[in-house]
Amino acid sequence: PDSLGKKMKNGLPPKVGSFQRFVPDYRDADSWIRRFQESPLPAHIQVYFQGLFEKLVCLDYIIRNTDRGNDNWLIRYAKEGTTPESSIFVAAIDNGLAFPYKHPDEWRAYPYYWAWLPYANRPFSQQTKDLLLHKLKDLALVQEMIDGLHDLFSLDKGFHKDRFQRQSSVIRGQILNLCQALETGMSPLELVQMPL
Repeated sequence: PDSLGKKMKNGLPPKVGSFQRFVPDYRDADSWIRRFQESPLPAHIQVYFQGLFEKLVCLDYIIRNTDRGNDNWLIRYAKEGTTPESSIFVAAIDNGLAFPYKHPDEWRAYPYYWAWLPYANRPFSQQTKDLLLHKLKDLALVQEMIDGLHDLFSLDKGFHKDRFQRQSSVIRGQILNLCQALETGMSPLELVQMPL
C-alpha cells in the first residue's frame, strides 16, 4: 500500500503477517503509569514492579528494540493479589523493530521511550544484577543464545547469513554495554546514554 511510502516504491515486499498472542486483562503501560502516579502502588509491589521494568529494559536493550513506547508494553495489575508476584505483571508486545543489523541510532529515529519514565532514573537493583550479570558474562551461554537465534532466524526465507552476523555483533555489543552498566551501578537512563 501507499502508506509504506518510499520503501514500497523501492521494492520492499508487503509483510505477510506477524505472530501475536493475546494477553487477557492487560492494559497499555501508559494508562497504568498515570494511575500509579495518582495512586501509588504499595511499597512492596512498587519494588517488584521496578524489577519487572528493569527486565523489560534489559530485553529491549539486548535486542535493540528502540521502539518500545508506553503503548506497546502492557501491565496487568490486580489489587487483590496476595503477593507482588500475583499482583502485577508486564508483557512486552510489538518487537517488530528488534534485532537490527546495525545500530539503529545510525538510521532510526526511535528512542527508548521508557527512558523518560521515573523508573528509568533508579540504578539497576541488586536483584536484577544477581539475576542477569552472571548469565550475560557467560560467553558459552551467550553463544548458545546466538546459535538459537540463528536457528530461528534461518527459518525465514529471507534469511541472510551476513546480515545475521551483523545482528549478532550488535547483540554482543549491547550485552557488553549492559554488563558494564550493571557492574558500575548505572540506571536504565544512563545505560541508553552510553556511547555506542
